[in-house]
Formats: sequence, C-alpha cells, structure tokens
Amino acid sequence: MRVLADQHRRQVIAHRDDEAALGIAGHGRSGCRFAPADAAVRRFNTHEQVLGGNWHRFAFVGDISYSTYMLHFPMQLALALVAVHYALTPAAFENPVAMILFYAALIALGGLSFHYFERPMQNLLRGAAAKKSLAPEN
Repeated sequence: MRVLADQHRRQVIAHRDDEAALGIAGHGRSGCRFAPADAAVRRFNTHEQVLGGNWHRFAFVGDISYSTYMLHFPMQLALALVAVHYALTPAAFENPVAMILFYAALIALGGLSFHYFERPMQNLLRGAAAKKSLAPEN
C-alpha cells in the first residue's frame, strides 16, 4: 500500500511540473485540453479589438452551441440505428466525408432549432418574467 501511495505522490508531482512547464499551473487536468482553445479565443478577441478584425459574423456558432449540444447525441443514436438496420460497418463512418456530412447536418439542425424553437422560447420566457416583475404587488 505504501508503494502505491509513493507512486501516486510521484505522479502528482510530475503532473504539477508538467503544468508549470506549460504555464497552466493551478488549472487541473482540464487546463491542458482547453489551453489551445483559450489561446485561440484570446487571439481572435485581440485581433478584433486591436487590429479591427471582423469576427462577429461567427457569433452564430455561439448562438447555436446549446442546440447542437442537445442534438448531437440523438443524431448519433439515429445513425447507429440506421447502421444496424442496413448492416453498415464502422468503416462507413470513419471517412472524412461522413464526418463532414454529420457536422453539416448538425449545424443546420442546430440553426433551425435555435431560430424556430430556442429563440422563441427565450423571448416567451423573458416576456413572462418582465410582466411578472412589472405586476403590482398586493
């Protein structure tokens, strides 16, 4: 048991050293995975604010992110059922064209879901909340 504890302690110390070398100390394991995305967001933000870049046209990606998050798993399940029904092998889904088609369909359905369901529901709920806050109290 003591050997396992010493082994774990050495791994933790090595992990902390790796984080310090990468400049992400204190961010835990998720810091390694999200550091490139964080750097990209900071770069785009700096480009837009300092150099006058025009990135607002990509704002729709943030708008549809919740819809795509909610739709991606049901779409994967539907594809799995289609694959079972038509006896498709996993190789049919391992090519880049299949992945591009999946993401294109996901983004299209996410956009439709956002514009025709999520946004109207947000407006409905905000309107109901505003009416409730403006109602006189008894």
